[in-house]
Amino acid sequence: TTLYSAGGRTALHLAIQKLDEDAISSLLQGGAKLDVADSFDITPLDECGEAFALLQPGPKRAKLERIAAKLGATADVRTTEEVDEARRNRQRQLQERIGTAEQERWAEARAADARDIQERYAPLDPRVASGEALQQQAGQGVVRWLSIPEMPSAGCFTRSLFVTGNRATGIEEPHPGVFIFPLLSTEMCEAIWRETENYANVAPEQGLPQPVRHDGCLDLSIVFPRLLNGIADAAQPAIKAVLPEHLHNVTLRHAFRTKNFVGRDEAFKRHVDKYAVTLNVCLHKTADVCGSGVLFFDDVSIELPAYRHEHDVGLAVLHSSKEWHQTEPLSAGVRSSIIMWFDMQ
Repeated sequence: TTLYSAGGRTALHLAIQKLDEDAISSLLQGGAKLDVADSFDITPLDECGEAFALLQPGPKRAKLERIAAKLGATADVRTTEEVDEARRNRQRQLQERIGTAEQERWAEARAADARDIQERYAPLDPRVASGEALQQQAGQGVVRWLSIPEMPSAGCFTRSLFVTGNRATGIEEPHPGVFIFPLLSTEMCEAIWRETENYANVAPEQGLPQPVRHDGCLDLSIVFPRLLNGIADAAQPAIKAVLPEHLHNVTLRHAFRTKNFVGRDEAFKRHVDKYAVTLNVCLHKTADVCGSGVLFFDDVSIELPAYRHEHDVGLAVLHSSKEWHQTEPLSAGVRSSIIMWFDMQ
């Protein structure tokens, strides 16, 4: 039997590794072959030969000599250090192979869920679910960026790509490296909120995939990928305008929808994100919300926050992954955000 988790090694490989004479005898009597190589081209005879280089004289060495005689194996000509390093290299390669295989299976499962949702979910508003509404409403439902520091056009949802210090005209930087700006209209946010809530409610009834993170947040990367791409496209000009140049070519890697409410079992810890850039867009906020802001800290060791961000529907907060931050506990109301993580290509 070949064991993938052991690098393609057979039962005879493992019996030799454990110096199990009885198991080796039984396997040989059952027809086990000595020339079957594992995924690193190591045969049972090679396994036995390597063991000679690793075992010092003693009871185990004597047992190995009896096994070698039974197999017709000879000692490896390499030194103990060379054999030991070769085995460590094989183990590292094996872990990389397993990790790659797990990532491939994970990606295949996500792709299958996305296809199932695309085929069977009936959205409240197909234009919202597909992201078409964002493309059609630039300057209305989603901000239209101006490349010059001028006042927004009357009757249009426009903002300057400059740090003006005022979110009504452009981009604010209330704390070094933290940028605030309106990204979506309240009407667009309400439509997205209704669509995401509808999916969360009908998915269990209709047997649709329910992709949620460890914290219970809805994984929008699977449910509404085209909608997310539309939001990411709308934010890209701001990313390139205010973040350091080495972050200008980041792409969206993951996104999810939070839903904070009183009684939610979640501990909000101070942290930095594992991706290069974070975009947090407030999607929904009831009038009675108390708390649930985002606290930014100069350093992990400093107790008091340097800045507190108050969420507003449609308002985005953009920062790099090096910023220490923490969500406040919520003591009243309901608040929801779309969290989008970007990384280097």
